[in-house]
Amino acid sequence: MTRQSILLAAAAAVLTGWTGTAAAAPIYTCPAGGNCDGQTFAAWIQSQSGLDYVIAFSIDTSGYKGRADGSAGDYASDIQFKFSSADLTNLALVSAPSASANWYTPTNGQLNADGCGAPLKGKQVCVEAINPYLFTVGDILTWEVSLTAAAPLSSSIHLKYRYVDDDGEKVSGLLSEDFTLDGCSGGADCLRRDDHPPVPEPASLVLLGSGLIGAAYRARRRK
Repeated sequence: MTRQSILLAAAAAVLTGWTGTAAAAPIYTCPAGGNCDGQTFAAWIQSQSGLDYVIAFSIDTSGYKGRADGSAGDYASDIQFKFSSADLTNLALVSAPSASANWYTPTNGQLNADGCGAPLKGKQVCVEAINPYLFTVGDILTWEVSLTAAAPLSSSIHLKYRYVDDDGEKVSGLLSEDFTLDGCSGGADCLRRDDHPPVPEPASLVLLGSGLIGAAYRARRRK
C-alpha cells in the first residue's frame, strides 16, 4: 500500500466515525419525590482492584433550600452510603470536604438524627465530622472512602446525609434515598467512570481528517 493510500484511509476513518468512549462526568440526581432539599447527589467507583474499592459520594448544594426559616448557613456533619450486596470492611477515608483530618475514621455505624451510631458489622459506611464543615450554597461536597467488599458491589447504593446548625442540632430532613452507582451495572461490570479516553470534539476530527487528506494530495503531487 502506498503512502498516499494509507493517508487517505486514515482520513476516511477519522471523518466517518470514532470508536472511543467518552469519559463520563458524575451524574447528579434527586429521585422523583425524594427529600433532597433542592440538592442533587452522585456516587461512583473512583477505583477498583478485585473487591477493593474507592467509592465517592458527592453532594451538589447549588439548589439547597436551607432551613425552614430561610437560613442556609448550615454545616455538613455526617454522610452514609449502603449497599445491599455485601458486608464492607477495611474502611478508610481518602478525601473529604475541608480535609480528611477533620473527619473521624469511617465506621459501619447507622446514620440517624444524632449522627453515626455504634459501629456494626454491615453493608453501610458512615463518616462523621470532628468539626462540622460550614459550606456555602453552591459548593460541591465530595467524600472518598476506600473499602473491601465481601462480594462484588451491586449497582444500587443508598445515600444519607445530615446537616446541623451552629448549635449542632439537625436541620432539614435526613436524605434516605436509593441511587444508581455511576459506572456500575452490577458485579464485574462495575468500572471506573473515567476508564475510557475522552472522545475528540467533531471540529477536531474534521481538522485532523482534512490535514490527512492534504498530506495525501501533496504526496501525490510529488510523484
